[in-house]
Amino acid sequence: MLLKKGQLKIRQIEDKESDYRQIAKWLTDKRVLEFYGGRTNPQYLSKVKRKYSPRVLGKNKIVPCFFSYNNKEIGYIQYYPVIKAKDYELDDTNGIWAVDMYIGEVEYWNKGIGPQVLKMITDHIFKKLQGKKVVTDPHVDNPRAIRAYEKAGFKKIKILKNHEQHEGKKVDSWLMESSLY
Repeated sequence: MLLKKGQLKIRQIEDKESDYRQIAKWLTDKRVLEFYGGRTNPQYLSKVKRKYSPRVLGKNKIVPCFFSYNNKEIGYIQYYPVIKAKDYELDDTNGIWAVDMYIGEVEYWNKGIGPQVLKMITDHIFKKLQGKKVVTDPHVDNPRAIRAYEKAGFKKIKILKNHEQHEGKKVDSWLMESSLY
């Protein structure tokens, strides 16, 4: 167990079939893909294993986690130190971490869970990992995600033009940050 607060728990994903299957289940759901990854890019089990096993095995800096509510795993969150400042149009990367998340069980959307999970992770980054800032980059046309990040203390900094490929086209994202200070 990585973190626990009330009915919420966050744990690192393990190198086991059931964990990879859980990711594949969510990343083949068109309702989830509309906002995370794109409906034109479903992630079936073999692709999930190829993409996520290096993360799970600690071969790169991304820390992949599941979060659960009332003992049911309902979503994915990852955090990692920012290595390339240009990825987020930053001046430097010292003490800066990034976070990405989605709630894979759509019946848990709009329940206020996302901001709580984000707050748990940002607190962990600030207190345990000595992070100074945490950044994220939701698409500008994803108001639910933007609201969740704002409720967790993130502020809009600037629009990152043509930041990410999504469903066959380049889309703009908000650079958002939460700061220790």
